[in-house]
Order: sequence, then C-alpha cells, then structure tokens
Amino acid sequence: MGAMSFKDAAERYERKLSDKGRKPDANKRSILKRLKERIGDLPLDEIDRMYIDDLHAWLATKETRTGGTYSVSTIAGHLAYLKAMLRWANEAGKLDKVPVVKVPKAKERDQFLEPHEVEALIAELDPWRRDLVMFGVNTGLRKTNCTHLRWDQLEKDYWEICIDGIEVKNGNKFRTVLNSDARDVILKRLSRNDRLEERFGWRSEFVFTRDHSNKPGTNVCDGTWRKAVARAGLPEGTCFHTLRHTFASWHMRNEVPEMVIQQLGGWSNTAMLQRYVHIKDEQKRKAVQGLEGMVRAK
Repeated sequence: MGAMSFKDAAERYERKLSDKGRKPDANKRSILKRLKERIGDLPLDEIDRMYIDDLHAWLATKETRTGGTYSVSTIAGHLAYLKAMLRWANEAGKLDKVPVVKVPKAKERDQFLEPHEVEALIAELDPWRRDLVMFGVNTGLRKTNCTHLRWDQLEKDYWEICIDGIEVKNGNKFRTVLNSDARDVILKRLSRNDRLEERFGWRSEFVFTRDHSNKPGTNVCDGTWRKAVARAGLPEGTCFHTLRHTFASWHMRNEVPEMVIQQLGGWSNTAMLQRYVHIKDEQKRKAVQGLEGMVRAK
C-alpha cells in the first residue's frame, strides 16, 4: 500500500464528510487547518503513538493569540478529529493499522473560561455581542435578562439593576450592583441610544438593541457566535451561559463567600453553587501549602 500523506488524507476526509452532508463547521475546519499545518506531508504510516504523544504535548503548550494556552476541551477536539480521520483512512485502505489516540477528558474546569479566553472571544465578536459578553461575564446574568435588559431596570446612576420576579427564572425579584466594567458597557449603550434618537427621533426601551433597531436582539449564539468561538480557540459548545459559570468561578477563586455569590448571580440557594466545589478545593490546597517549610525537622 502506498503511503498517503496526512495532508492528502485530511483533504479527502473533508470532502468525504461534505459528500455525506456533514460538512465540517467552523470549529472543525480550524482544527483541520492546525493539524495540516503541524503534520503536513508526513506519511500516515509514520503517525505512531510516539508522534501522537508529541502532538498532544505541542497542543498543550501552543500559545493562543492572546498569550494563553488551549483548554483540555480544545486539545480533545483536535485529537478526536485526528482519531476519526485515521480510522477513516484505515477503512478506506490507506492505512494498515490505526495507532492508539488517547483523547483527554475535559475536566470540570472547562465549565468556565479563563480571562485570556474571554478576551480572545471578545476580540472575535461584533460590537453587539462584544458588549453582551463583557456585561454578562461581569454580572453573571442569564442571557435573556441581558438581551432584554431595559433602561427602567437600571437604578442609582446605572450602578444597580432591579428585575421583577416575573422576568426572572426562579420567580424571585432580583437586585444586584454593577462593577465599573459592567457600568461602562451601559454608558456606551446609553451614548449609542442618544445617537439613535438624534438620527431617528426615537429611543429604545432596551439596552442591547442591534444596529438601527429598537428591539432587543435574541439570537446571540448563532453561526456568527460559533465561528467566533472557533477562531478564538475555545471549546466547542461555549455558549452565553458559560459566562454565568465563569462569573461564579472567578468569584469563588477570589474567595467571595458563597452567600454573596448567590445574591450577586440570583441563584435560588447556595446548593446551586456546588458545581464549583473544585474551585474551593484549589483554595484549600493553596491554604495548606502556605504552611509548607514553616517547621524544619532536625
């Protein structure tokens, strides 16, 4: 059997998927592009277990455009795609034996994003989604409460939000305070609303309207969002609700009491925060490490 190069096999595999109506999405195309750049014209039969381990190590240390590194989910996505492609090559008679490809399991930390990952996402988004992400990650509000936020729900010179229970998922009236980053987004939207009034003679009751509309935009996580997620190198499935997890996780890392986090994010009770218990474990490890070396045995 003639050894086909990885690049040729990857292009054939992509065409095969397209012929079956399973054309790779933006995330898969980004993965394939990186793999082709890295593996290139290497013959398929030279991609063995050792080479795959080296590829895994390369992915784990590869820098993103914002200076961070790929998440476990992103690395898993690359290796899973490689595994599927090699399996196809074997079935197509282009590869004698499929090497073992161990795909790492995404850990619980992948329920939230790191600061550099949020920055990478924001850099790839349009102004409307950019403002929503910046506001969402700083408030922890659910998507609908962000997209449908009204000016009459903002109080005390735009430092507080008050939302009636009928508009909140758990049915309880919700009140919270904004930090300066979230308030800056509000002031930016206010300036935009002023410009629209000057131009069209009307003001929207909603904060996050799109383009020249006076209605809230709702389709946040559509194809445009998914393409931005892929370009930013974030895990497939990253959605607006990921920002709510991120909000809670960052506060937990900063050792904010659970009761305060509950009130800030509008959770029904502190039990809802148990998914972030791994963050507390990190804090415990950090705490006990603080005693290391204080006593020296003779």
